[in-house]
Amino acid sequence: MDPEILKQFILDAPRIDIILEGEVYQKDPEILKDYLYQQLDITSAEKVIYLLTQTFLAKFYIEEYKKHDEIGEHLLDHTRYIVSIDTKKKIINLTKDFKIVYFYYDDEVYYDYIVDYCTLNIFLDLEEKLLIYDWNYEFDNNPVILNKMFT
Repeated sequence: MDPEILKQFILDAPRIDIILEGEVYQKDPEILKDYLYQQLDITSAEKVIYLLTQTFLAKFYIEEYKKHDEIGEHLLDHTRYIVSIDTKKKIINLTKDFKIVYFYYDDEVYYDYIVDYCTLNIFLDLEEKLLIYDWNYEFDNNPVILNKMFT
């Protein structure tokens, strides 16, 4: 396994809400790594370890970020990152929440407010080598002003 991915896994895994075999996992990442190698073939275990890093999310995030950036919005981290692992069925489900913030300047007043929330959902079937993802948006007609600063 790539040592950089393993290093990132050790850093990121404790920040992720991990559900392993239907139970909340709160042990050391090294124990989780060993468990994954025992339960899965090497390739699948390494895919799951990679999935338990922020690096894995980068491609999905960048694609979606660019869509919002074109209209002046910013896709930012928001609360939870949950990964559910079922080694028996060889299925992984991931959900990551984001908020969409819009910044603007109007008559010497600077605003930034949340215009929307969204969740990235990823489904991975290790046996079928199938990855499906979607972005679910919660449209809110009442934006929340985060900051209002006068210049």
